[in-house]
Amino acid sequence: MVPALPIHGAGVDKLEALFPAPLSAPEVVQRARDLGFCLETTFLKERAPFLKVSKGEEYVLLKYSWDKQTLGRLVSNPNRFRTWGAYRDFLSRLLTPTGLESAKISRLDLNLDFSCPFPDLIRSLHIKNKRAGVQFTDDSGERTGINIGKAAEVIQIYDKARQAALSAHRSRIELRMRGHKLPTFKIASIPSAIQTQNFFETVEGLEVTILGSKVTETQKQRIAEFQTILNRDGFYFAKKALNKDRNFERDFGKIVMVRPWSTQPSSLFKEQIKSFFKNDMRALNLMQH
Repeated sequence: MVPALPIHGAGVDKLEALFPAPLSAPEVVQRARDLGFCLETTFLKERAPFLKVSKGEEYVLLKYSWDKQTLGRLVSNPNRFRTWGAYRDFLSRLLTPTGLESAKISRLDLNLDFSCPFPDLIRSLHIKNKRAGVQFTDDSGERTGINIGKAAEVIQIYDKARQAALSAHRSRIELRMRGHKLPTFKIASIPSAIQTQNFFETVEGLEVTILGSKVTETQKQRIAEFQTILNRDGFYFAKKALNKDRNFERDFGKIVMVRPWSTQPSSLFKEQIKSFFKNDMRALNLMQH
């Protein structure tokens, strides 16, 4: 086994929720003003109006119905807040505890970030679920992302530094869940639900090394092809491309050495998400004892 790539952290990148009984927009607006929050109207890609409620860099979006004067949907990024506790407190003060409790989660994105160039991450990941649908994302002929799965559960692997115009290397594995794949429908239950379940098990971390054994000219050509696909699409697709006759192990068993990470993405996420929730879990433990 080999060490995993350098880890940056984990978090909750997106949380969307519906309000079965829409909230009163005038009441929420007045409460936001009383709390000293900033208010503005914005539009997302769906062209629907959203009320943006912010305090500094921290904000949430609430879908606004002009004719009914109600708020029916929450769109937020908990990672923007100092801690999970700060996020939950922001919502509780803005929506009231009753309003927050009524919210039903409709989408939840979890992220696991690595401090490495995107090609390094792609080269180090293997897809364990062979039946998962896969889509590639390219920009100017360069591979920038891979989507695995569809509908209720999708894993997206992408260049976070490029997407967010960051100066440092940042590559991300993101798990997007909806419907029956959600670990919970209640915002207050997220810390315990996430820390007691397993995520990111579709991907496996590994190190692929080309050994310096004697090879034929034909093998050299196939190794070059293997490395090209490996660097662009990862081990699963490189092996698949050269395993059409199911002879990969015979042809490459003594040339390609594959060693798994000592700590896999699912375990890395469990370790890293603890710091994201630690304040809330401390409070939860106090209430339970």
